[in-house]
Amino acid sequence: MIAQENISDIATGQWHYIHPALGVPVEWMTKTGKPCLICGGHDRSSYDDKEGRGTYLCRGCGAGDGFTLLQKYHGWD
Repeated sequence: MIAQENISDIATGQWHYIHPALGVPVEWMTKTGKPCLICGGHDRSSYDDKEGRGTYLCRGCGAGDGFTLLQKYHGWD
């Protein structure tokens, strides 16, 4: 089994491939001030991919890294 830390290292800098492959709309990843994929709030989210970690920010439901985005978007545990 691969440790979570190793998966994070492998995914760093690759989120622009990973997210679309797992259903995150490419259009959402390229604009700022757009509706949140998670809470649906208008003009409150952005995808900033800080340090290649797939990070996002929503002024309504919060922020997270690439893994958190996938978990919340798909309802995964």
